[in-house]
Amino acid sequence: MHFFLIVFLAILDVVIASGDSRPFDGTAIRLTMLDRATADTIRPMISKFTDETGIRIEMMQYSHFELRKKVIFEHEAQSGDIDIFYLSPDWIGLMSKND
Repeated sequence: MHFFLIVFLAILDVVIASGDSRPFDGTAIRLTMLDRATADTIRPMISKFTDETGIRIEMMQYSHFELRKKVIFEHEAQSGDIDIFYLSPDWIGLMSKND
């Protein structure tokens, strides 16, 4: 939920700075996340977010295994099919690479 709030506040900051109440009207953001309680918490906020910003949220939920597989595949393919993803914090080490 904290992540969703951070995204909302960042977009709100752009809206306030632009002076336009809905500069992103009609934009869609693809949110990919675990099929967990966090998604159930976020779901009611999506329509309010869309009403206030004009940004439509397309939320897709996956199991742990499927989400990890999808995020890695989409990243390697550089498909751009995921705008935002939220996964278990304990995966950060698996998803990062030190050069």
